[in-house]
Amino acid sequence: MAEFDSNRNPLDELYSSLKEYLDLRIKEGKLSMTESLAVLFSRLIVFILSVITGAVAFAFFAFAFSQWIGTLLHSQALGALITGGIFLIAAIILIALRHRLFTDSMVKLLIGMFFKNNGNESGK
Repeated sequence: MAEFDSNRNPLDELYSSLKEYLDLRIKEGKLSMTESLAVLFSRLIVFILSVITGAVAFAFFAFAFSQWIGTLLHSQALGALITGGIFLIAAIILIALRHRLFTDSMVKLLIGMFFKNNGNESGK
């Protein structure tokens, strides 16, 4: 226990302790936000790289599928049209389900990252 300094006013000590406590809480908040942003940006970078790599692979598969269908039907143009039609249907489905697939899951991810319970919160 700290020795009582008779020269200091108890209100000054209380103010000093409160100020130190608030400074520590602000630093903790900054560190927590920095950690959350670092995780968010690293996940974003991995996601973007995965999408780019997947898109390139998917484009090659789509081209191969188009060529294969064109060979079966003896018309490369018809093969390309069928492949384009499949992509159009897939795009319509993705647009129709965009909120359920993307928005809701992104909101849940961000809430989980920024408002996670570290176990040191009071009230739990």
